[in-house]
Amino acid sequence: MTTAWTINEIAKRTSLSKDTIRYYEKEKLISPKRAENNYRVYSEEELLKLKYISVMKYAQFSIKEIKGFMGLFDQELSEECNQEGMTLLNKKIRDLELVMHHYQSILTLLKQLPYPGTFQQLTEELGTGNARRLDGFIEQLFDEIKEEPYEDH
Repeated sequence: MTTAWTINEIAKRTSLSKDTIRYYEKEKLISPKRAENNYRVYSEEELLKLKYISVMKYAQFSIKEIKGFMGLFDQELSEECNQEGMTLLNKKIRDLELVMHHYQSILTLLKQLPYPGTFQQLTEELGTGNARRLDGFIEQLFDEIKEEPYEDH
């Protein structure tokens, strides 16, 4: 027996909104069947795909990247398919490592700041030299992240 769910049921199972699920269908990431009443019917396959999509979104994959990766599932296994998959994954690994590096730098900075207090107290406690160092750190990090070719997520 095949398991099938309505959009309300699949939304509860995935913790995604119905609008998000419809958007993923519009983007052709999932393809639910239609019942006789024309309502969407979601199978185990769509449930699994929605779980993949949720995990990839959490990992900062863009819709375009998710489409590319999910499209590989529909291809016949080949050296070209394998190469394409590895290229996508290696690029994402590099992107995530860079973002993690930036987050680690920000975390380190935040832990060094005097807390709690007002922003005025913060600048007074930092002193002019440290405030300039903080400004320099922010400028450098800003320059790094603004140059990264992020796509809409």
